[in-house]
Amino acid sequence: MPQFSYHSPEWKRVRRAALVRDGFKCTTCGACVRGKGQSRVDHIKPTKLFPVLALRLDNLHTLCASCDNKRHSEKGRGGIERIAAGIDGYPEGW
Repeated sequence: MPQFSYHSPEWKRVRRAALVRDGFKCTTCGACVRGKGQSRVDHIKPTKLFPVLALRLDNLHTLCASCDNKRHSEKGRGGIERIAAGIDGYPEGW
């Protein structure tokens, strides 16, 4: 099976179909994602584990940037939770 590409015409077609199906709204919070750069079309089952599902419409859902970042720890804040430390170096409140 050829490697999946986000630049392929097949991906662009199925991505658009997911946006239309979902009404250009985040399927988690309902936010409108019609603006340029606002929409994320996310794989429900990741392509690394399920490459055969990469271009399946039923494996895609529309997310806003905020919900996409919450879903993926590697996005947004990079999955690192920031905890304030006191002068002693221990987390505050310990």
